[in-house]
Amino acid sequence: MTDKDVIQQFYKQISWADQCREVLESNRTLLATPCALCVPTHWQDYEQNKAFIIPLAQKYTLSAKLLVWGEPSDYQTEKIWWDAILSKKPNRVYVSFLDVQASVLNTELMLKVFEGADIQKTVENFLAGKWEAVWSWDKEQS
Repeated sequence: MTDKDVIQQFYKQISWADQCREVLESNRTLLATPCALCVPTHWQDYEQNKAFIIPLAQKYTLSAKLLVWGEPSDYQTEKIWWDAILSKKPNRVYVSFLDVQASVLNTELMLKVFEGADIQKTVENFLAGKWEAVWSWDKEQS
């Protein structure tokens, strides 16, 4: 998918597309929302595009956001989710998953947090690679 294809797909998921504008930076089409500068990224290119968008978002004085497309596994979705959740300013990054399954899992992970999961213990298990102690699926090969 091209950057514009991903942006068009994102527009279909929001009701406030009229408040966004597309900007061209380094031969990439990015999306500027009222509060974030977004870069379309395939889930496999997450780290590379995270490094790309953070300084640009700071330049625009907006939050950095990745519009993640493709069909990441549950493991990859959670890995991206944790990275975003644990990021801190000035390198904070937000994510929106365009894939339905990944988006549903993103919501489920947020609900686990809101349901009062022991976040410290969950983070410790995640960082230690104890996936079965974090959620229900087995660790996949990265």
